[in-house]
Amino acid sequence: MSETYVEKVAVIGLGSIGLRHARHLLDVGARVIGYDPSPQRAIEFASLGGAVAKNAEQAIKSASRAIVASPSPLHLEHLEAAISLGRPVLVEKPLAVSIPGVESAIKKAHDASIPVMVGFHLRFHSAVRTASDLIEDGRIGDHSWSRFVSSSYLPEWRPGEDHRTGYANDPASGGVIFDLAHEFDLALHLGGPFSTIAADATQSGQIGIQSDDMADILLKHTSGCRSSLHLDYLTRPRIREADIVGTNGRLRLDLVNRRLSVFGLDELVETQSWPTTPDDDYRSQIRAFLSTCPPTYMCTGEQALLSLNEIVTARRLCGLPSA
Repeated sequence: MSETYVEKVAVIGLGSIGLRHARHLLDVGARVIGYDPSPQRAIEFASLGGAVAKNAEQAIKSASRAIVASPSPLHLEHLEAAISLGRPVLVEKPLAVSIPGVESAIKKAHDASIPVMVGFHLRFHSAVRTASDLIEDGRIGDHSWSRFVSSSYLPEWRPGEDHRTGYANDPASGGVIFDLAHEFDLALHLGGPFSTIAADATQSGQIGIQSDDMADILLKHTSGCRSSLHLDYLTRPRIREADIVGTNGRLRLDLVNRRLSVFGLDELVETQSWPTTPDDDYRSQIRAFLSTCPPTYMCTGEQALLSLNEIVTARRLCGLPSA
């Protein structure tokens, strides 16, 4: 029998990701109270079995844990509210859209032993977890370089919705560098700390949005290896993959098809694949958040702050506006 939870969890923000979290919480037996200023979203949430709060503070006060899935510019405000009330909190990515205030919030939570986790659910992807174990075990030797690609077609993300009216269109808090922050986190998770040393972004005009719709970023890890990131909203069919290259071999991760290929110096050694889905990754993340002993690979607030600093640096190097 699968484990169930009887905690009451607040979900702040009931857009697509907030509702996804709410469904998974309800599936494991948690009680869920949510808030969103949109009456339509509140109605949809209530139809799932959630209780609707009058405001974010009421939701957080009445729960034992909180999930922040509000628009990115509100993440810090809702994170601070959860910390002030002593609630363990899971914040959707990005942790915030600017640096001021984030470091002090994370420190306050650390000093008070309040867990802060960040929703980089790809850490729960089977290919990523297996790759991390192989790297840790020295399977590919010393890390030389990595390449991370996230390419998809934004107009197809949410059928029936106009992508030009969504959060991604905001030049100050949307765009691929903020929205596809998962690739920064994967670089951190699989390659260790890094600095952003070069970045370029464009607003191509191909899909009619005002924010950056394509970017390329170069990272230098403290270990000496390099990583490159390619991010775009323009590609069909979608691609999400990574190459991790070392002195004794390399790994290729196909995150869309949930496959991992392991190469030696001269040939393909093995390929693994998994019959799981992105929902399985989200379910695992929710269970980890509810656990008293979450797995070490779950992203902490401190780790997310490291990558946020470099995301903000990348945007600055691209000349993009600050929030």
